[in-house]
Amino acid sequence: MMMNRPTIAIVGVGGAGLNMVNYLKRTGINDPDRAQYIAVNCDRESLSRCEADILLPIGVKSFDGPGAKGNVRLGRDCAIESRDTIMPALEAFQLVFIVAGLGGGTGTGAAIEIARMGRDLGAITVALVTLPFSFESKKRMQNAEKGLAVLGQFTDALIVLPNNRLRRLASLQLTIKELFDLSSEHIRQAISGFIPLLYQAEGL
Repeated sequence: MMMNRPTIAIVGVGGAGLNMVNYLKRTGINDPDRAQYIAVNCDRESLSRCEADILLPIGVKSFDGPGAKGNVRLGRDCAIESRDTIMPALEAFQLVFIVAGLGGGTGTGAAIEIARMGRDLGAITVALVTLPFSFESKKRMQNAEKGLAVLGQFTDALIVLPNNRLRRLASLQLTIKELFDLSSEHIRQAISGFIPLLYQAEGL
């Protein structure tokens, strides 16, 4: 008898993560029937525009701002406060892909805590994250580098895409939106390639 394939959550965290989820949902991934898209952000307005299947506002009790504004500690605190909301949303999934742009407060801080939750639930947890472009602030790069070191402690695999490398490879005629879409496309390809490898590793 053939075993059921594992269920897949693709969790976009923070502003860049929500944009990635929108792109992935529109373009599709390998084995889309088992994938559910979850969006997590402390910016409720941004969250309301996301096309994900499940929208999870975080930090609702203690925070009512337009986003964490680069405050990684605030992003982590919002996720910790909302653990009782996030954990039930993840518990049905055996594979959890976290997509985020490191550097921002939510994308960096909350992604770390969500990876921890995925691990606590026993899910195979994979983070696919981008590093900031050079034209973004020095503070964002510092946040990203520090967050990357912590995120790796809570994931089974960590895939890092430096956006600057894409910029060097891409035509100089690309707009900022096109550069970010190119980044999301690389994330999509990585997830689509990863899924059959995980199935094979788990004997499914």
